[in-house]
Amino acid sequence: MANSSFVEGVHLPLRSISLPLRLHSSSLKIVAELSKFKALDFSQSSLGAEAIRANMARVAELHVSVEELIGAPLTQQAILRDQNGRAMQEALDASIMLLDACEFARELMAQMKDEIQGLRSAIRRKGGINSSIEIHAQGFMSFRKKAKKDIAKYLGYFKALESKNSNNSSKFLNLDDHLVMAVEVLKELNLITISILKSLLIFASPMKTNRRSSGRPLVSRLMVLSREKGGKKVFNEVESVDCAVCSIHGQVTRKADAESEALKGVQQRLETLERHVEGLEDGLDRLYKCLIRNRGSLLNASTAP
Repeated sequence: MANSSFVEGVHLPLRSISLPLRLHSSSLKIVAELSKFKALDFSQSSLGAEAIRANMARVAELHVSVEELIGAPLTQQAILRDQNGRAMQEALDASIMLLDACEFARELMAQMKDEIQGLRSAIRRKGGINSSIEIHAQGFMSFRKKAKKDIAKYLGYFKALESKNSNNSSKFLNLDDHLVMAVEVLKELNLITISILKSLLIFASPMKTNRRSSGRPLVSRLMVLSREKGGKKVFNEVESVDCAVCSIHGQVTRKADAESEALKGVQQRLETLERHVEGLEDGLDRLYKCLIRNRGSLLNASTAP
């Protein structure tokens, strides 16, 4: 009977994995870890940075265990008995797709950090909401607009990958039991990895702007943001910055005290987001290295004499 697994806050299907009688210890570890992904109730539309980073750390550990599984003698022997090599070829194809998606996420976080640092630097300089801040705010908004299109493209890409992985459960029923188990583990891990990367892109997606509030003064709009955080609407760290930067753009000089307080609030949001982006970069770098090593292990296993 099919099970359901949830990475923290992210639902994905998890099929039952048939276990051969003889298992390498890494196999048992992976299957046990897969079974630990329990359902958690999250009401927000996207996860916060800390939850995403924690999920990336967990899945990176799983990829380390899979590397051990691929290099295990039982797996190597099973691969050698697979004469047409179809199972390994599909695993290699999937590894390229995951590397591409992870690299896109890394580039997105690096670009976001650059834009944040530029805007923070402009705000730190004296002079209120001046032309330098306006230029950097516009640059940030242009980056976010382009990112929205790129993120939408990859979210569609992830949907296709999830469908492909979910529909391949019966392709290799004639293979060695151990190889079937290894293939199924790889597919489930791919689904988990895709779901975590998808949650990161949803987190980084630009928020929907409310045109009715576009004419409000900067301080007023930031106060609305603060009130909504205590009510039904909760913004993640990226959405909070989007709202603040949109408020900066196009503002005319106002009373010094109000302007100073508003910019201080924007600076605090940018600082918080920069810290979280750096943490996500670290998580993505670790995950990317794990994916590289796993692809190397698959290549070595599939080309062994």
